[in-house]
Amino acid sequence: ALTSLVTLPGGWKVPHGNQLALLVGCGLLGGITQILMTLSLRYAEASLLAPFDYTTLIWSVAVGYLLLGNLPTSTTVMGAILVVAGGLYSVLYERYRFRKARVVNASR
Repeated sequence: ALTSLVTLPGGWKVPHGNQLALLVGCGLLGGITQILMTLSLRYAEASLLAPFDYTTLIWSVAVGYLLLGNLPTSTTVMGAILVVAGGLYSVLYERYRFRKARVVNASR
């Protein structure tokens, strides 16, 4: 909070009307999202839920393009591919480990 005081003298403007409504809406939706993601961890392992969190990459690109006309740079696309590939590897590896453990337990 103290570091935000740096913006006070030169650039801070109090949001009004639509800006304030958008800020409150973003805060509420972000809070609800965090609560739902936390609750989802009660029902599944994090390694299985992580790919759903990666959909934020897709949504961010879509909203950025539709509302602002922004396209991601090539480095952003490469980074997103690496993140998604890592998530897929994690899910597939967990599946493999689970199946292997089930086979070992069944043979005992």
